[in-house]
Amino acid sequence: RQMCIRDSYYSNYAHVSLLEPTSFTPALIESAKKGLHTIYRPGLSYKKAGVLLGGFVAPPYLQSSLFVDISDERRKKELA
Repeated sequence: RQMCIRDSYYSNYAHVSLLEPTSFTPALIESAKKGLHTIYRPGLSYKKAGVLLGGFVAPPYLQSSLFVDISDERRKKELA
């Protein structure tokens, strides 16, 4: 009888909260990369990975932070 040895596996997750609401794709990608950097382990073979986004709110219902200045044009576009 031949023994079947399963390869060990690595499983982890990271939670990254945004400081302010955004729909700016580069900001979302940057946050996802930060999370992935915290859980990545060099030397392991990865078969699959994923990123989950949550906490979506429609633009008319956004609550801005009192401490964030949205006067520059990029931020206005993000929140529009």
